Amino acid sequence: MSRNHGPLRAVLFDLDGTLLDSGRQEALIMTRLFCHDIGLPLSEQEIASYRGVPSREVLEQLAPDRIDELLAVWLSYHEETLQATPLFPGVLETLRALSQAGLALGVVTGQNRAELEASRRHLALDGTMGVWVAADDAPFAKPHPAPLRLALEALGCRPDQAVMIGDSRFDMEAGRRAGTRLGAALWGAREPASLLEFEPEYVFEHPQQMKNLMKGINQKGDAP
Repeated sequence: MSRNHGPLRAVLFDLDGTLLDSGRQEALIMTRLFCHDIGLPLSEQEIASYRGVPSREVLEQLAPDRIDELLAVWLSYHEETLQATPLFPGVLETLRALSQAGLALGVVTGQNRAELEASRRHLALDGTMGVWVAADDAPFAKPHPAPLRLALEALGCRPDQAVMIGDSRFDMEAGRRAGTRLGAALWGAREPASLLEFEPEYVFEHPQQMKNLMKGINQKGDAP
């Protein structure tokens, strides 16, 4: 495909399911919150459908009269499970390699600011990340392009010089609408085929394959 991309300068990452192996813990948190705290016995499939959706948006649908109360509960569950939520194997090494190669890195996540700050303390990735954008930092969350535009502005990078890497349709749609390249993180994707429908420029089956991005730093045009 040809989209007239310039040399690669920045890489934006989703967090949950892309860098952070959080799928099991997310499911446990939502099951506990939905079934115990809200009293909604949702099925596993129904719970999985809320993966990647910001917590406030979920609560606006399921418990609109208890949002602030339940956001605090959700945050407490999030903090409790962080110690059992590792980075995917190879992620830390790959991020360090990309950063050392001169690429600007950032996170654009569906977590709200309080959740993200807890995650940052747990992950200790500030040495590699130049910007962290939470769902409530922009007027709209992914799949709206606003969070990506905020991250790119902070990194001083044009959309055509960047790639958005994620494990969900939200990430692919946000990147396409923002004008970045797309990278499909298949290792964490719940529905890999849905990512490929966007015809991403990069398809990664393992985190270490993201090191191939370094080849694009001084090259113009799409990745091979």
